[in-house]
Amino acid sequence: MYPPLLKAIGEAVRDGEYPPDLGPLSVQSALMGDLVDHRKSQGVDTVRMREV
Repeated sequence: MYPPLLKAIGEAVRDGEYPPDLGPLSVQSALMGDLVDHRKSQGVDTVRMREV
């Protein structure tokens, strides 16, 4: 799940183009923060997600 997402984010940053399905990096960052918080509240390890 993460490798394709990281590749898409890297390409978007490199090209300066953010397709509608990816959205700006600020949106992706906020979503990742929400996912980390949710996993943490469920007692699931979040180390790798925080690294992303």
